[in-house]
Amino acid sequence: MKTKNVAEWLNQRTRADRLNVLRDTIQQAVEAKNKRTARKLLTSFAFIEAKLEEFGLDDLIADYELAKPLFTGKTLTIIQEILRNSANILTNHPNQLASQLWGRLAETEYTKIQKLLNQALEKSVPWFRSLKSTLTEPGSGLKWVLDDYKSPVLASAILPNGHVVLGYGSGDLIVWDIESRTIVKRLREPVTSFDDLSTEGRRAVTCIVITDDCKVITGSIDGLLRVWNLETEQLVYPPLKGTDIETPALAEAKEMSIGNRLNSISIDPDTNRVAASYND
Repeated sequence: MKTKNVAEWLNQRTRADRLNVLRDTIQQAVEAKNKRTARKLLTSFAFIEAKLEEFGLDDLIADYELAKPLFTGKTLTIIQEILRNSANILTNHPNQLASQLWGRLAETEYTKIQKLLNQALEKSVPWFRSLKSTLTEPGSGLKWVLDDYKSPVLASAILPNGHVVLGYGSGDLIVWDIESRTIVKRLREPVTSFDDLSTEGRRAVTCIVITDDCKVITGSIDGLLRVWNLETEQLVYPPLKGTDIETPALAEAKEMSIGNRLNSISIDPDTNRVAASYND
């Protein structure tokens, strides 16, 4: 790659050739141990933007992973981390790439990243530019943001296979694969009457525990325990009232006149019972 201007280099090609270049050039550069080409493309706003728009975020991030063995510096690692941190935005709105880069890297001291940000200024369409780093910066420990569901997360638990169960203010349970950022299962108790609909907000999930046989027990604002079978994606029993329920059979519930918010639940491994705490 002899040209200095990556944007011109891409624009001079036919669409078919351009797609081939975006798809294959990083892999070819890595295989040939061509550090110069790999670095030039992976720090070029034109290449990053074009690859994101044509092939999506996962393929773009994979290019940085491929190039890692060639480099010891932090520049490419930082750009890759920023792309991951911005995944919830860039997956559906790739046109916000410049805003995300400036919002997270505006105060960077890395020369090549500063050049990348300056290249973004050449965009011909209006976009929001942050003058300071107002979004989460690299090195914070943040990996992904899961933001495909428009309700607040109130509770979480981790399954043995590494998937994460999140409980939402809507009363829904969603099982996420955090590596692929995809929803594996979505559990929601059916609304069966107008009364149920009018009090739906009281189903907001406030706490979650996982049993040894991978059933999911949730507590809600309405003071009820719900027991879910992840395989069938159905409730094992109707919503339960009580503070002492045996697991894994979960067959006996002590009926209590408790209707206040459930704050926390836990399983006693010795007695196989669930303890729950409520607001009085």
